[in-house]
Amino acid sequence: MDIKKEREKIGMTQEEFGILLGVSRKTISTYESSGNIPETKEKAFSSILSNYSQKNSSQNINSETKKLANECVKNWTKLMEFDLFKNKVENEALKLAYQMTPKIIEEFRKEWEKNNVK
Repeated sequence: MDIKKEREKIGMTQEEFGILLGVSRKTISTYESSGNIPETKEKAFSSILSNYSQKNSSQNINSETKKLANECVKNWTKLMEFDLFKNKVENEALKLAYQMTPKIIEEFRKEWEKNNVK
């Protein structure tokens, strides 16, 4: 399947399509250049294509999708301007990093032992 062709058929940019799939524009670009979508995203990709191909007016869809995507990006950018929101996001990321660190260290230890213990 030509991912780029299918995306362009429904009139979406990589960024807009990424928003619908929950990935970045760069990830969509990678999917398109490789020609592969991970199984975890394949169902959503097919669903999006199916939903949009069933609509009658592709120009109306394109316009509405662009508006929605632009609104999402604009609102996210606005939210990130507020220190309270930005700090909350950063704190959640830091909390997650602290929670993951012991697991990462344990996996690293196992790999090291596997490769260095004879």
